[in-house]
Amino acid sequence: MSRMSDASLPPPILVQAQNMVPRLADELSAQPIVAIDTEANSLYAYKERVCLIQFSIPGKDYLVDPLAIPDLEPLREVLASSKTEKVLHGAEYDVIGLKRDFSFRLRNLFDTRMAIRTLGREDASLQKLLATEFGVRLSKRYQRANWGKRPLTPELLNYARLDTHYLLPLRERLDSALHQAGRWEENAEACAYVTSLQPPINSFDAQGFWQIHNARKLNPKRAAVLRELWSFRDGLARERDVPLFKILEDKVLFAIAQAMPRDQ
Repeated sequence: MSRMSDASLPPPILVQAQNMVPRLADELSAQPIVAIDTEANSLYAYKERVCLIQFSIPGKDYLVDPLAIPDLEPLREVLASSKTEKVLHGAEYDVIGLKRDFSFRLRNLFDTRMAIRTLGREDASLQKLLATEFGVRLSKRYQRANWGKRPLTPELLNYARLDTHYLLPLRERLDSALHQAGRWEENAEACAYVTSLQPPINSFDAQGFWQIHNARKLNPKRAAVLRELWSFRDGLARERDVPLFKILEDKVLFAIAQAMPRDQ
């Protein structure tokens, strides 16, 4: 079995300088198919952002650091090009993140997870696919890593590149399977829909507390307490730049509102 530290793979190319971006864009534009993935800091920031963009082409894996590069505009054309197919796994999150942070739009998308589902297979996780198709075992150790922290360790960089390194050969196998099953067009339509997804508006919704489980069962007084807790949590999370759940989880807000404690 191959391991995450497989020394047979060439080292990934870390792109942290502005002058490397146009050269990368030119190289990607020359390819008919490019594998893409992104990593974000959703578990560590009030408003998440894309902290790493991975690209793989035959023989090379690129890791682009948007926290170190002020302008990624040269990549816009290749991402929007209908001539270059973009291969992603579970593309919804990446499509939304790239639109939200850079106003990048992806065209000509092939989503390997969508293909697995279109084929009616049960387990569409990349970890399972790589183990089954290529004998590659991905470690779960870095699934909750802080991608906004710098410097990125060699272990994180290698983990990130494996998310795209095998997508191109995986795409070939799935593309063939889709054609044999007569479901290629169905998958293409589903992938086209994913490219149309829009990022949500991240403004604070003062009435959002009603979405907490059982919130509408509270009496008016307790609902008012829940509303104030909802607002308090958001302000504190924004001030500390951490996700809401790291201040208080929704179920804790509800429990406090329901119990109405009279002291700390």
